[in-house]
Amino acid sequence: MTAAVLLAASQTVMAETKDFHSFAITPPMGWNSFDCYGSSVTEDELMSNAEYMRDNLKSLGWEYIVNDIRWYTDNTGFWYNQSGSQKYSYDEYGRYTPDTTRGGKKIIQ
Repeated sequence: MTAAVLLAASQTVMAETKDFHSFAITPPMGWNSFDCYGSSVTEDELMSNAEYMRDNLKSLGWEYIVNDIRWYTDNTGFWYNQSGSQKYSYDEYGRYTPDTTRGGKKIIQ
């Protein structure tokens, strides 16, 4: 190969690498319920955090709210309740559904 061909090839690789690194300029920005409440978050707590993010952080790029783990049980402790005493919420097909004992029903945008 000539020097011109090698130079063109290396410039192409560098351009592709530069494009690759611009895919995610910031990480996904959001809030995860487990980080604050463990497995015991209530709907009111989750919605209060979502509303705060909407009002104060959305303009800065924060956009994800994650209701993490155990949303389908009546677990009220911070960590997992492995004693077997928790009640699971599921439909007639055995699919988990949100536990209805954890709070109200609010919708935000």
